Amino acid sequence: MDLIRGNPIRVLDGESLVLLITDDPDENDYVYDSAVTIKVREVEAPEPGTADAQEAREALESFVMGWEMVCEVHGKDERGRFVADVYRDEE
Repeated sequence: MDLIRGNPIRVLDGESLVLLITDDPDENDYVYDSAVTIKVREVEAPEPGTADAQEAREALESFVMGWEMVCEVHGKDERGRFVADVYRDEE
């Protein structure tokens, strides 16, 4: 499992966001670009254009925007997104 930190710059939908990386330890297994797409692990939000999709997007946006986030990356999904547990870095 990799550990990265960063600032969200955009929420794509109710389960994914773009993260501008601020800390990428050398011991990580993956090589990360300066900005990556993160899929929040174990969250299945409504697809864009369906009922409740906007509400799900706004919920994720209110949780992540304005905070530095800590992401425990567990791998990649079939769409190339990094799948991670996402936490606010409240230190």
